[in-house]
Order: sequence, then structure tokens, then C-alpha cells
Amino acid sequence: MKSQSLLKRNEFVIEQIISLKNANNRNTSSTKRNLQTIMTTQKPILDYVESEITEFCNLNCKGCGSYSNLATEKSIYQLEEFISDYRRMKELFSGINKIRIMGGEPLLASNLPDYIKVCRELFPKSDIRIVTNGLLIPKLDEECLTAIKLCDCKVDISNYPKLRKMFPIMKARLEESGVDYEIGFPMDFFVKNLLEHPSDDPAPSFNKCLFTHCHRLSHGKLSPCTQAHCIGRLNKAFDLSFPETDCVDIYSDITGD
Repeated sequence: MKSQSLLKRNEFVIEQIISLKNANNRNTSSTKRNLQTIMTTQKPILDYVESEITEFCNLNCKGCGSYSNLATEKSIYQLEEFISDYRRMKELFSGINKIRIMGGEPLLASNLPDYIKVCRELFPKSDIRIVTNGLLIPKLDEECLTAIKLCDCKVDISNYPKLRKMFPIMKARLEESGVDYEIGFPMDFFVKNLLEHPSDDPAPSFNKCLFTHCHRLSHGKLSPCTQAHCIGRLNKAFDLSFPETDCVDIYSDITGD
């Protein structure tokens, strides 16, 4: 019974991962790129994927959706593994509309430009974003800013209340270096995103989620929800047992055929 349940769940996860959703629903700035990315093979186009390259953060938000405030180790998505995983994604998908490099706080990664370059080389038509709280933007060196600009990457700045007074400084630094950016929608409060008790059928909850189809790639695993990759921090901190296996192995569970 347990194996059948696991198989059923994996089938659902795989179905969500390879499902194609109209890219216009995401209101991205890459509409022109998306129109140019026409399916010419049997491989699907993935609408969206994000990767957390650092799990630690320079903020300590009580309601952090990635539970970075509970991270006990400064774990990093090593560049070699990141390259291998995205090369595999290249084999599985004919394109990815949007790729977001996340944290934690991604600007804490000293080799951030290398991650950006890998994404751009493998997916030249993708809308690539760096998601940051922006605190480190004024201190970014010119080499990093130049790499962001040359790779046609946009910076997404989280819109937290206490950081808004710094927006003029952040924007001035990015504009000075010719880097495109976008201020996110206001995050004046955090919301609960977990059910206390698991549902027998995950589909209704998944489809009602405000952030449906937020595929996350991490350490060779791809999931249709970010929670699968970060819920372990919550489990460890409070001795909980939320499932950490709602993902598929991109090397063994999915084929590029």
C-alpha cells in the first residue's frame, strides 16, 4: 500500500511538472522571448523554475516561506552540481520561460555571476531573475553588476516595509550600472501556507495555491512546489514530520524521450 501511495503521488508530481501553462498568466517581461520559443520537438517548455543557491539569509523574517531563518548550516547549492542539474534540464525541456535564482539571500554567494552565466548559456531565451531583499545591492562590486547586465538578467527586489526607505539607494546603484530591476508586490504580512493535517488528495490544495506551479530545482530533484525542498528546516527545528519527498529525481524519474 505504501509503495502504491508513493507511486500515485509521484505520478501526480510528474504530471504537474511537465504540464504546460500559458506563460501570459505570469505577466513576465519576457513575452517577446516566449513568443520566439516555439515548440518544435516533443519536449515540453517549462513555464517556471527557481533554485535556491544559498539557504542562509542576512534577514531573520519570522514568516519566511523558505524557513531560511531556521537554517542551521550555511549550505550552498554547489556550482558543479548546479551546472549538472541545469544541463539535465536542458535535456528534458526545450526551454524554460522564467528562471529565478533564490535564497536565502543569493547576493551572499561570492560566485553569483557564475550561476547567472550558466543559466544564460544553457537557456539563452529565458527570463532570468535574481530574487533579493536588496540590502547588499549598494555594496555589490562592479564585476558582479556587469555580469548581471551582460547576461540580460533582472533583479527582483522583495518589497518588505522596513526596506522601502532604502529603495532609492538600491535603485540608484542598479541604474548606475545599467542593471534592470523590478520591485516586488508589497509584502506587508506573511501568510500560512501549510495544512496541519495532510490531504488525501493533494490536487485541490495545489490548484488553489496562490503560487501554483512554482517548480523548484535543487540537488537533482524537481518539485512543483518550493515547500518540498525547504520544509526539512521546519521539521528539524520543531520536530515535525511534513513530507520532504514530494519531488522527482531528474536523472532517474524523468526521461527526455
